[in-house]
Order: sequence, then structure tokens, then C-alpha cells
Amino acid sequence: MLNCLTTDWAELWAAAWAETDLSGPDGWLSDCPVLPPDAFAKLGPAWTPALPLRSALARRQALVELDVLAARGLGLSLEELQTMFRISFTTLRKYDGGTWYDQNGRVVFTCQNKAGGVPRKIWEAELLPRKDEPGFTYSHTEADQAFTDAKTPRTTLYAAPFFAMDRERDYETAWRKLDGIERVDSIGSIPAKVPQAPDLTAEGTGSQEAKA
Repeated sequence: MLNCLTTDWAELWAAAWAETDLSGPDGWLSDCPVLPPDAFAKLGPAWTPALPLRSALARRQALVELDVLAARGLGLSLEELQTMFRISFTTLRKYDGGTWYDQNGRVVFTCQNKAGGVPRKIWEAELLPRKDEPGFTYSHTEADQAFTDAKTPRTTLYAAPFFAMDRERDYETAWRKLDGIERVDSIGSIPAKVPQAPDLTAEGTGSQEAKA
């Protein structure tokens, strides 16, 4: 979902699916309502353009969940994962906390240079003051060279409210949701207790049978 972005990856996708069936009722380990709710429902054995995660917000959340899964697999605690992120990944922490998203999961502004969104001057003067205003939209046109050799104009419509994410809090949310899933799975795997038959060899019963 993160790497298989074009049809060139279709063969790899099919091979990976055959080894690990990804179907099921899984959803995001997050409460963010802007994440695409049907991202996992679209998964299937054949690659289609709808399978990859396209929005910046969805791709970020997938990386958050991979961090949590890796940490749990290595035997780390939630607090250790959060501390590692805070102390050892200061640049990522700065960029992650300084990125704002719109209601379509697009990056509307980021403090990371050339990583999408509008320029800082436009963000601070025109968008930030109206970040919490429902229904507010802003159209931004810039030269794009992503798919062609020549720069071509590309217009993006950003929809408010705009919001930033908190990676440490997102780690905690994903961690707690996994705890809940594992708890349900473990409860479901415990067999029901079978009532025990009365012990006919008990002293009282045996003595009655002897007297009879």
C-alpha cells in the first residue's frame, strides 16, 4: 500500500498477497475521521490503482502503525517507543509536528522545505487565521514537474478545517487499539469450561452404596 504505487508493481503485489492474505475487517488504528475509511476494504489479490495509499495523511498513518508493530515485535513498551522518537528522531519530530493537513488528507503547509503545501507567507497570512473555519477553501497553483520534463501548472484546492497531528499521541492510540484487538482475540480463543460430572467415588456416596 505504501510501495506498490503503479502497475509495474502488480506482479509483486500478487506474489505478496499469495503468501499473506491481507483480506479481512481490519481498519485504521486511529480515530482520525479524515483517514479514508475504505482503504483496507479495497484490498484484493489483483493490483488496481485504488489499492495504494495516495494521501499524505494516510501514508503517514501507515508509517505510524508500522512503527508501533515493529516496537511491539521487538519487545519495546509504548513509553520506550515514544522516548526513542522524542530523543533520537528530533528532525522527524520537528517536521511531523510542523505539518498541517486539510480535510482531504493533503499537506496544506509544512515546515519541511519543498515537501508540498503552500508557501509559509501564504500559510501565515491567509490560511492559518482561518484554519478552523468549516467550508473555507483555498485554491493554490504552482509549477509542477512531477510527471513531465517541463514544468506545468497544477492547481490544488485545500479544504478547511486544517489540522496538525501528534505522533506520540498517535502511537498511543494505535498501541491501545492493538491491545484491545489482542484482548478480544485471546478471549475468543479460550475454550468454554465444561461442567464436571459429580464424583461418584466420594466417601459419602460410596458409603451409601455399600449400605444398600
